[in-house]
Amino acid sequence: MARFAKKERSIKKDAIIENTGDWNGYVKDYLNNPEDALAYLQASLDQYFEDEDMQAFLLALRNLAKAEGGLTRLAKLANVNRESLYKTLSARGNPQFKNIMNIIKSLGLSIKLEIKNYA
Repeated sequence: MARFAKKERSIKKDAIIENTGDWNGYVKDYLNNPEDALAYLQASLDQYFEDEDMQAFLLALRNLAKAEGGLTRLAKLANVNRESLYKTLSARGNPQFKNIMNIIKSLGLSIKLEIKNYA
């Protein structure tokens, strides 16, 4: 057990980013490409249809909003209260359909339905 004893360590954020890369920066750069952003959001929506867990979809919307200038900017575009938007897109969010559609529209996107073959 002694080898697992807690040690005081000082981990510098800059050192981690230098060695591993900046995840938020990578996601933001990736999502600035409209085709990549659409594929990312579609993948999260497909995941929702598989497991009915909305967290991945809400996270994708949150990440896309951050890449497009932040949640404050999106709140203004969607004409909603910023705090309400944060709550809507949180891990515990349970947004109404009209709110999701408003967010998607404000991001310059739309949703199209397609027939799925469930054989």
